[in-house]
Amino acid sequence: MTTNHHTAIATGASRNAAIINSPLGELDAAIDAVTNVGSSFPGSPGDGDLCYRTDLDALYIYNGSDWREVGIRIGEIRMWCSNTAPDGWLLTDGKTVGSASSGGTALADDDAEELFTFLWTNFDNTTLTIQNSSGTPTTRGASAAADFAANKRMPLPDLRGRAPVGQDDMGGTSANRVTAAAADLMGGVGGAETVTLDTTMIPAHPHSSSKVLDGSALAITDANYDLFAEAGASRSDALTGSTGGGGAHANMMPYYIINFIIYTGVL
Repeated sequence: MTTNHHTAIATGASRNAAIINSPLGELDAAIDAVTNVGSSFPGSPGDGDLCYRTDLDALYIYNGSDWREVGIRIGEIRMWCSNTAPDGWLLTDGKTVGSASSGGTALADDDAEELFTFLWTNFDNTTLTIQNSSGTPTTRGASAAADFAANKRMPLPDLRGRAPVGQDDMGGTSANRVTAAAADLMGGVGGAETVTLDTTMIPAHPHSSSKVLDGSALAITDANYDLFAEAGASRSDALTGSTGGGGAHANMMPYYIINFIIYTGVL
């Protein structure tokens, strides 16, 4: 017999706090206690109430002001196999978020302040440059709250065509596995799809050459030796022929394309 875990509902902040702090693998059993089940949130919820949304296939908790998906924090980034982000999430495509009057291109909502503050706090202005309400890059104010109230916009991380890499000084100590300065910045970028070699990138090596002395061709096969002519013979220098097109070569590892989404907490 199959048991449906999504048909009950319970309230109470202490009960729900224990559920929220449980491993995600135990949530199925926890949902047995949920009595708010449906395609919309119940009216007049209490702090800590749970609701299972059948249309979103997700469990939510009421934090006193908003409904938030259980087991997810604002600013969390996940992989996603669709070109449309689910409710409460945005694609990490570099668009902007801000207040209802900010003109944010991904999210303009007064409930976006928590995500705005998260981005403002964890990324500096060199990697996520704040914008005014017209979309012009500008400087940051005294606090995230002040900038949100001023209707500024924060860009989302832009993972289009980018492969995430662990911050090299994660935890405060550089591993020096990626030594570029950008590797120590949250949101730092680097790398290139193609690379054009120059002489500093190739090993030292000799070239073969030929020199003509009075009509006789003599080959030089080692750059460490010079060619000496007999007395009275003429000598001329020769250049080796050039080859190659000077184009760039591919610099990409094997890849598989997928989208990334960030949790906003705004439904």
